[in-house]
Amino acid sequence: MSGPNVVLTPGNQGIQALRPDSANDQKVALGASSAQCTALPEGCRVVQLCASGACHVAVGVDPTADATSMYLPADAVVTIAVNAHNANHAADLIAVIRDGSATGNLHITPLF
Repeated sequence: MSGPNVVLTPGNQGIQALRPDSANDQKVALGASSAQCTALPEGCRVVQLCASGACHVAVGVDPTADATSMYLPADAVVTIAVNAHNANHAADLIAVIRDGSATGNLHITPLF
């Protein structure tokens, strides 16, 4: 088994892996109001999130993050699924708001 997203282990076992699309990384500043990322690349179904400060994130077609949205601690890394644009659904965006008085940025990396 081989291909662009398959990595071979020392025992020649194939495991699927996602590749970062660093050319389309986004950085959204944490603030007191919810802020959205710009459109994700066409076909993007998975993203990696990492924030330099504690924050809350929301995912959806037109999301607004608030204190009840998913909590992301500072320096944590999570991988989440997003809906790609298609004929029946607009693409998801990611919104972020700081937790308390935290500062920093949310880094969004598309994975393919």
